[in-house]
Amino acid sequence: MRKIILIISAIMLLTNMGMYAKYNIETNATQTKTELIKKTPTVTTKPATTAKTPAEISTKKQEEKSSIETEKAQRVTEQKEQANQQAAFVERIKELIEEVDLVSNDVKSIRTQLLIAEIVAGLAIVLALCAVVILINEKKKFRDKLIRELNDCWEGGRMDNFARRVAEKAKSASSSSSSSIAYQPAKINQGELKSMIDDYLTTKLEQEEKQQEIKLEEQRIFQQNQPKKLFADSIVENHFNKISENADDDTVFELYLKKETDLKAEFTIYENAKRRVLKNADFIDGCDKQKINSNPIDLQIEKGTAILQDGKWQISQKAKVKFV
Repeated sequence: MRKIILIISAIMLLTNMGMYAKYNIETNATQTKTELIKKTPTVTTKPATTAKTPAEISTKKQEEKSSIETEKAQRVTEQKEQANQQAAFVERIKELIEEVDLVSNDVKSIRTQLLIAEIVAGLAIVLALCAVVILINEKKKFRDKLIRELNDCWEGGRMDNFARRVAEKAKSASSSSSSSIAYQPAKINQGELKSMIDDYLTTKLEQEEKQQEIKLEEQRIFQQNQPKKLFADSIVENHFNKISENADDDTVFELYLKKETDLKAEFTIYENAKRRVLKNADFIDGCDKQKINSNPIDLQIEKGTAILQDGKWQISQKAKVKFV
């Protein structure tokens, strides 16, 4: 579209320039012819007694000169008007080109938006189809699992309410029929089937809850038998202050329990706190301190013990720390 408009504009511009050139040629020819006519002396047959005076000749020359200047001014004015028209035409072409660019950009933007909308719609359709497929697969899995569990109950002799009721229904239907008549499957109405399924699901949920409780209890017992670490920031009045299960920047002591339920723990200086203790021994007040080197670079630690009393870890044996 833009190329077509540019071609039409170029044709119009060339046409106007051709017309302007033709007009200039015709104007110049007319002016030249007029000047030649004016310059050509006219032969008069007037008698010698009617000769013009010098004043008349001067006046006539001035009139001719004034006429020539007027024509020149008119030609200059016409040329300026034509130049202005051409400039205005060129500006109009530029405006048309800009409008075409804007329209083209709008079209591109609309196309992009439509493409995005189509992509989003396609993704929504794909997601919907995936959801349907997943739902169908889950339904099939549940059905297969239900059938497997029923088979396992039957083969293993673990008849729950659901299987027992179905068996009783089949037994009652078969016993009521004559031995000479072929066996017909028992017919179960929708209400009975729903009741059976509810009983079965209730039984399965109870079994799963019991299994979950057993697993949680096993995990709790296992956790209680696992070693555990506690952390403290200081010893105040022969017990640890601010006990926590996680170390932080203020941690100075580390307590070690062989089992989570133990009431006795060994303690030592937390590894990341040793530099602070080397600089300032006051951090380990409550321990037996021995300074062997005036400028110590390491610590020799003999672990202490603590016991849990009244919710506080009391120091039962102080740790011994040598600054070496």
